[in-house]
Amino acid sequence: MSLPPGPSAPAIVQTLQFLASPVLRGQGLWKRYGDVFTGKNSALGTLVMIGDPEIVKQIFSGDPAAPSSRRSPARGATTC
Repeated sequence: MSLPPGPSAPAIVQTLQFLASPVLRGQGLWKRYGDVFTGKNSALGTLVMIGDPEIVKQIFSGDPAAPSSRRSPARGATTC
């Protein structure tokens, strides 16, 4: 499974840009990449960010008991 598109700048650059202006940075990424995009953070690693409340609602309203083929890289546990 591939990640959504996002900026190619190194994590430290993306982190500094976000820290300098979080709202403007988020809005700029949303305009360029759409409602779902990937970003890098020097402390947290690779993040998939979602800018549409309806998509977030769909993610969290899914059946938590449903099996998933995705694995959490941090813990190796199955995620929904």
